[in-house]
Amino acid sequence: MAAWKCGASVAGFDLHYPTPLLSRLVAQSGVQVLFVQSAAFADALPLPTGVQVVALEGPVHAGVSTLTAWLQAGAEASASSLVRPEDEAMVIFSSGTTGDPKPTTYRHEQLVFAIDAILQKFSDLRDDSRLLCWLPLANLFQRMVNLCGIVRGATTYLVADPRTVMARLPEVDPQVFIGVPRFFEKFHQGVVGADNGRRGVRAWTIDHAVRLAQHRAHAGRQGRPLPLHVAISCRLADRWVLRRIRRAFGRSLGYCISGSAPMPIWLIEWFDAVGVPILEAYGASENIVPIAINTIGCRKIGTVGRPLLPSSVAIAADGEIVVSGPGVAAAGNTLHTGDVGAFDEDGFLRVTGRKNDLLKSPNGRWIAPAEVEARLSKVPTVEYAVVFFARGAPLTAVVAVSNSRSNAPPTLESLRQFGHELSCALSDLPDYMQVKGVVVIPAHSITVAGGELTTNLKLRRNQIAARFAAELDMLRRTPNETAGKPAGQMALLITVAGWRVEQ
Repeated sequence: MAAWKCGASVAGFDLHYPTPLLSRLVAQSGVQVLFVQSAAFADALPLPTGVQVVALEGPVHAGVSTLTAWLQAGAEASASSLVRPEDEAMVIFSSGTTGDPKPTTYRHEQLVFAIDAILQKFSDLRDDSRLLCWLPLANLFQRMVNLCGIVRGATTYLVADPRTVMARLPEVDPQVFIGVPRFFEKFHQGVVGADNGRRGVRAWTIDHAVRLAQHRAHAGRQGRPLPLHVAISCRLADRWVLRRIRRAFGRSLGYCISGSAPMPIWLIEWFDAVGVPILEAYGASENIVPIAINTIGCRKIGTVGRPLLPSSVAIAADGEIVVSGPGVAAAGNTLHTGDVGAFDEDGFLRVTGRKNDLLKSPNGRWIAPAEVEARLSKVPTVEYAVVFFARGAPLTAVVAVSNSRSNAPPTLESLRQFGHELSCALSDLPDYMQVKGVVVIPAHSITVAGGELTTNLKLRRNQIAARFAAELDMLRRTPNETAGKPAGQMALLITVAGWRVEQ
């Protein structure tokens, strides 16, 4: 904010980037001054010539200044410097799902457009609101939410270590919580015991309580009363089970907002039944104004909400979502998002996948991998699922499981059971959407440092395909006949560290 006041432009870097990538991004952005937590971090980062390094804490050495020394040595910046609306304000990097993150530059006037658009949608954000900031400050949406909190006078708590966010939630007791789908998936797995592969009496009790709550919600939408014994059961389930789950978020939570990637409908419905509404939002790094968002008063599960003014959203002939407006960074203020979607009859936007990710089956049908991946991810212990297709071959997938903690592969029997669970998850899909081969890997082998995840925990499909190309190719070349099997069953080939078993 001090840099903005002086007329400088700010670029944010995520420290989770691998060092070679971080060094390239610093060079691309053309920064003149790099602020780091300590000199040790700068020592490990190759920097372009001429970049001044300022350490905010700890000892320094030649080539690195303390903040105080840097300010004293430099020319005084005038606090009355005129900053024009059209001046450059900040550089944001895309998530980098298809390659290196790409820089996008925004003007001061665009920051104002975005803040106004968000606050018009969330008038309940007030000066007594509490927010929890745990996503990287380089994340565009997190940064805009922080600025909105400042404009409204809300209190924002910053969590230094994202791994401690669950411990901080009851302490901060926020009214609004910003998250990403991966966070909510992990929370669900922790509650039902799926993160350690065990689903016992506790999981059954929670599932039963959630089903009761969903039944009550369904009856309410239809306007019919519940039988007395069911109503009593629902009340008990809420008091003894669901309320305890909600308390993990504190006592004041009104709703959560999820963005950066699609969230499975079943998971949103699960949180709804628990009493934690999740509002999906949709945006792009190339448009500082969120493209669409659900709100408590205007919401439809399975959509990303209605578009935000002053943006205009249209669907191209090939289904691509096209956005125009003052928040778009591209020339002409028009952005071809690369996402495919459609509006429903009530004006809510549904995003069905990435344009480049759509797969065409041998019979000419288009397949959105996200739909199949969401089914696979619902299987307990599955943390990530990525579906692939090669011309003339059936669908294959890389599936990362959470209960593989060592280098030893799973047993043959556990693979058969796992294959059965995957088959059941896809059983109601047509044959051309069935996955016929799966590469099973331990979830801890998918990391940001390894290049398989972006810093906001989105999967990088191309990197995963390249890493497991040999295993996927082996599965595609292995005969896999389904003739004679009952409907909904398939011959599923699984490979783990060179192992293969046919169910």
